[in-house]
Amino acid sequence: MMREPDFVDECYADKDLSLLKKLTLVIPTYNRNYYLSRCLWYHAHFPFGEIIVADSSPEEKKVVNRETVAKVREMFGANVRYLAYEPETEKYGGDIYRKWGDAVQHVETEYSQICTDKEFQIVTTLCKCIHYLESHLDYTVAGGGRYHLEFRQKRSYTLTSFAGTIVDKDGWKRLQQFISSSGFTLLSIHRSKKHKEIYLNMICNNQDDLRFGEVYLDLLDVIFGKIYNILDLAITYRDQLTFNQTNSFSQKNQESSSFRYQVIWAYPNSEFDSKWTDFKNGIRESLFQEFPDDLCDIEHNLEPLLQHWLNIRLTRPNPIRKPLRIIYQICPDSLKLFFQKVFIQRLNPKKYFPIDENNPEVKLICQIIETFQWV
Repeated sequence: MMREPDFVDECYADKDLSLLKKLTLVIPTYNRNYYLSRCLWYHAHFPFGEIIVADSSPEEKKVVNRETVAKVREMFGANVRYLAYEPETEKYGGDIYRKWGDAVQHVETEYSQICTDKEFQIVTTLCKCIHYLESHLDYTVAGGGRYHLEFRQKRSYTLTSFAGTIVDKDGWKRLQQFISSSGFTLLSIHRSKKHKEIYLNMICNNQDDLRFGEVYLDLLDVIFGKIYNILDLAITYRDQLTFNQTNSFSQKNQESSSFRYQVIWAYPNSEFDSKWTDFKNGIRESLFQEFPDDLCDIEHNLEPLLQHWLNIRLTRPNPIRKPLRIIYQICPDSLKLFFQKVFIQRLNPKKYFPIDENNPEVKLICQIIETFQWV
């Protein structure tokens, strides 16, 4: 089926995106037909080497997703591979990252990136990241700013959290730098060979937990290689609240893993202790294997460092957090901006900014979020 150029094509008409042929996007999805269709429709405009859909939805949802994949292949001529998995059933979500890891093992291109089904990649930034990795062979991960689009009466705000570039030759020192900079690499571009090794390491070291697993994968990235981040460019925009056709705003999707699974601070003590032990032992063994000369320093300092990082990254509850959140939610936008500047940016590594309405790539994504209908 021939397709007429649309506003996405027009936005990127003068851009050289040929480096995307070296990248595979892995899109995990669960029970969200609409978000997957929108995600595939957007990314199929671009010349990715391959797009892999890792679908663990119930069977009736899988039927719809297979139809979507077939339609995208026909409409765009996109190279989309569909992988089916059993629905996730484990109490602590360990099967989620095993699904991700299995999908990554299917990657055939030089680079790979996880892209969740509510996200939009900024393809010009992806090309810059790939170009950097092509010319800096000692780096294994590259990324940029990750922004969450939060719509309020068609006005948008963004937040981002990412590490700076981590360049030390010693992985133990890189780990310390990464934690001090509040980093995040899970959804960045990876060299596929290392990406596969990291997920295999996770499985071999008994990481069967969604929350600990997220942090574990980030830290392995830093242990195994240098990290490059383009500090002034966004790599991903994520739809946090969706504007719908009735001019109202939907709540965050309850099928998100953020809502389906407990936070670690709510685990029974015995369960937390067991998973914490597996987590720190896996990180320790990975460090020992890579950097045996740092063994004494690692043994002495690793545990308090990891405890500190979990408290920050997985947000240990604060007794005043809930009442402050309620007050914040009912404030007018002007007061929210004040609170963001005075409190949130000082107390939280995430930063909040007004959206740049003059950025054509962001305007394009906002337009898709507000108007997309799969025909």
